[in-house]
Amino acid sequence: MNNFDYIDKSQTGVLFFFERIARSHPIFYIIARYFASKLNIFESEYNGLSKLKFTKKVNLLDIGASNGISIKFFKSKLNLGKIFAVEPNEYYCEALKKIGNIKIYNFGLGDKDEKKKVFIPEYKFFNKKIDLVPYTFYDKKLLKKILSKNFFLYS
Repeated sequence: MNNFDYIDKSQTGVLFFFERIARSHPIFYIIARYFASKLNIFESEYNGLSKLKFTKKVNLLDIGASNGISIKFFKSKLNLGKIFAVEPNEYYCEALKKIGNIKIYNFGLGDKDEKKKVFIPEYKFFNKKIDLVPYTFYDKKLLKKILSKNFFLYS
């Protein structure tokens, strides 16, 4: 197992370097996510979408829609018809409502009909609690391991 086994990695090349800096401390991460969403910086996997050409409107089903960052990207690249978002996290559902014109399904998908407890880590900054919602996880022990690997400047 190497040091990157539990590190979230969505970029390559020079953007990976900046991503590692952003993920070194929770406050850097929060600021970087804010600017990435405002500047429309997306994960490298999205680059292939620009090669798709549709003549008609396409419908979008986003499972695990989080805060709608993918939906925003698809809206900028495709002529979208109906948009369906499946997202179990209430915090993210509120963010999706702000995008507008989306049918939101507030539940998760799986092969079992069950409820699961999730853990949302939080960071305190000047006595203000900030939820690190992108790090919502089902396994608290693994979540702690992931956080310690990602935020190596924060203990």
